[in-house]
Amino acid sequence: MQELLPVFLGCMTGAALCRRRARRWAIGPLACVLVGAVASLINGELDSSFAGLFVSFDASLVWLGAAVTTGLVWSWRRSRTS
Repeated sequence: MQELLPVFLGCMTGAALCRRRARRWAIGPLACVLVGAVASLINGELDSSFAGLFVSFDASLVWLGAAVTTGLVWSWRRSRTS
């Protein structure tokens, strides 16, 4: 269940990035790493000696959630304009 938090936060990050079109590709990777670090902190994984591994794994889960959400919002907007 702990790995659902980064995916959920990634969905929220992706939804937030959909609102800013011009800077999405510049802010997205940084936001995913920061939100991944926050998810690791909330899950209590930063106390381990593998903290860097946990942050990178959580950041990749955040990126996955953000990418899926951005793709879904993009396709939904595209279908509404057609």
